[in-house]
Amino acid sequence: MYLASASTGTTVAGFSNGTSATSSSGFENPSDVVVDSNGNIYVADLYNSRVQFWSNGASYGITIAGSGK
Repeated sequence: MYLASASTGTTVAGFSNGTSATSSSGFENPSDVVVDSNGNIYVADLYNSRVQFWSNGASYGITIAGSGK
């Protein structure tokens, strides 16, 4: 995440080193991201066949749609 006019960002979902994973904290080819008005994050995780939900401030996501691999 990058705040307006910031020169550095913060990882808010997934791994900062870009590693893919099937765990609740990782993704494998995330294809879409939505942030709602409460700051919650929804990620379509294409190769894991799921949608992960990250509540605002959470350190891990939960699967809300799909079955995973």
